[in-house]
Amino acid sequence: MTNENIRRIMLNAYFETEQQFIEITRLIPLDNSPDTYSPRLYDILQSLCGQVENLMRILCEKLNLEYENKNFPSYYKTLNQTGVLEFQIIDLLNGSKAYIPFGIDKGKDTPNWWKGYNDTKHDLPNGYKQGNLNNTTFALTAVYALNCLFAYAEILGKDILNKEKWIHVTGIGLNTRGLNITTSESIGDMRPRSEILFPVSYFKGTGAEI
Repeated sequence: MTNENIRRIMLNAYFETEQQFIEITRLIPLDNSPDTYSPRLYDILQSLCGQVENLMRILCEKLNLEYENKNFPSYYKTLNQTGVLEFQIIDLLNGSKAYIPFGIDKGKDTPNWWKGYNDTKHDLPNGYKQGNLNNTTFALTAVYALNCLFAYAEILGKDILNKEKWIHVTGIGLNTRGLNITTSESIGDMRPRSEILFPVSYFKGTGAEI
């Protein structure tokens, strides 16, 4: 299977999960308490976290990066060696905030949303509480960020690990954006177009500047 086929399959999986998220947030609005949970949100979280782990592994292998173990902490350490993962910011277009899905608190080796999922995935029904708006939204933005990185990697390869080339969109009220966002005709346009998310971080020189 070619890299492009793998990318398309993973991207289609993301878009299917994004639609499920959009549907349930019509029933559980995003302005509810972040710890609002449901079994449906938990199922979405399970799918998203599976996509996160596999996308990280696929990116490591595509970029010929060696990892110690087949798990999130190892993939994270490998891909974030220059700080690129934690630099990613994703804006929720119909919400009130932007997310840094790969931000990790000092002294920890995984983000809080991943720990919540991982610690309780075999502990139902208590584990359903981790299927909340906060964890699920963070996981959604993580998968989207990884798909954006994958799109860049198809053209730029290991260059995407050069943190000096990554910058953030500035001078724009991100939360007042409309859903129809355009970029110039360029490599930057390869980033997937989400209905509800926008990648604030972009690789300089690819035309993603707006």
